[in-house]
Amino acid sequence: MNIEIFDLDGTLTEEFSPEIGDETNLGFKTYSLWNLVTRALAKNCNEFDDVAVAWRKMITTTPNVDRIASSRKMTELGLSMLHPEHKNARAIQQKTMEFTHLFVSKGIVNTKAIAYVRHRLSQNTICVISTANYEDSVTGFIRGLCETNLLPYNLANKIICSGTTIDWHSSNCNVIHMNTDTNKIHGLEISLKQPISLIKPKIKAVFADDPQVNDRALLDGLCNHSFVIKNHKNKNMTLPKNCVFATWDEICAKM
Repeated sequence: MNIEIFDLDGTLTEEFSPEIGDETNLGFKTYSLWNLVTRALAKNCNEFDDVAVAWRKMITTTPNVDRIASSRKMTELGLSMLHPEHKNARAIQQKTMEFTHLFVSKGIVNTKAIAYVRHRLSQNTICVISTANYEDSVTGFIRGLCETNLLPYNLANKIICSGTTIDWHSSNCNVIHMNTDTNKIHGLEISLKQPISLIKPKIKAVFADDPQVNDRALLDGLCNHSFVIKNHKNKNMTLPKNCVFATWDEICAKM
């Protein structure tokens, strides 16, 4: 059976553009669901903003920074800042679902991308959403797509979620698996319950937006057809040999 893999932020949703600004008119400076959900559920939003800005500055100015370790550290910091009542999978799913409703209403969820996923699911292609975000957020995102009638429940239930997993029952909400960069390969093994050697021959396409860091391992040689969804952040990046820039209009035109 064929497998296709989809990043979430910037791939199934639009990338935030400083030139266009916040299309929700709520003062957002990012459309990253991890950032928005964690901030919304934090005890102190301003404190979270300060930590997030400092982290972003660190990873963009520190040479040879360990992206996986630094992402894990930021995730752990975010978890430590959550209000005690929100340190659970249900709160993450619910808040993500709410943001998905908002994003659909404001055109930030790319409806053509979701139409493509829906089409592939109807053909019995295994569709995996792979993200550095909480795996519980993927569940909330999918539920939001169903509740806004972009995806029928019978197809949505077939989607495989591959994200950062949290032990919500531990005292510190320990990060079990940080699903970013090369760890996304192990994330596929966890979600599909097979070694990558058995998964790789079945992968027919990968869709993502960050060929330099978060999605590099997925885009570079995992299959013969990798698509980088073009946006203002990646338009000048060098792509792996098997990758091409594409828009969802172009991809859907070939369905």
